[in-house]
Amino acid sequence: MIFVCYSHADETWRDELFTMASPLEKAGKRFFADRNIVAGAEWRSSIQNALDRTAVAVLLVSRHFLKSKFIMERELPYFLSARNSRGLAVVWVLVSECVWEETPIESIQAALPTDRPLEALSVASKNKALKDLCGQIDRAWKASENPKLNVAYEGKKVQQMMD
Repeated sequence: MIFVCYSHADETWRDELFTMASPLEKAGKRFFADRNIVAGAEWRSSIQNALDRTAVAVLLVSRHFLKSKFIMERELPYFLSARNSRGLAVVWVLVSECVWEETPIESIQAALPTDRPLEALSVASKNKALKDLCGQIDRAWKASENPKLNVAYEGKKVQQMMD
């Protein structure tokens, strides 16, 4: 699953990303954002279930994103922990100018150059940037599908565990 993390103040950017990424969805990649939570569902458990199944986290970073208590105290720490513990791919993009350098994402390479956030781009440049972002998401998804070899075994045969 590809989890898109954003502030509700940036819904327009979420919609722009989902529009550009629609061919990826049609090709079988499953995206999740809180808009996928159905009425009557327990939203916290729905989000936690999605987090636990996430292979790629996409962060739409803005001043609103950084101000969100839920993102900064729940989602971002989860993504960073999963990145270290299970190799979760974290793909982030700068939506608007903000002080991202003073946050834990500072140490993670952005998917796009941070010198000009998405909101500062012309329509054509924005579409190109979103297309490039989708390419990075797709590559991260494909990389998550390939099993990692345990180099500690150094090519030795190991007994297969049976259920």
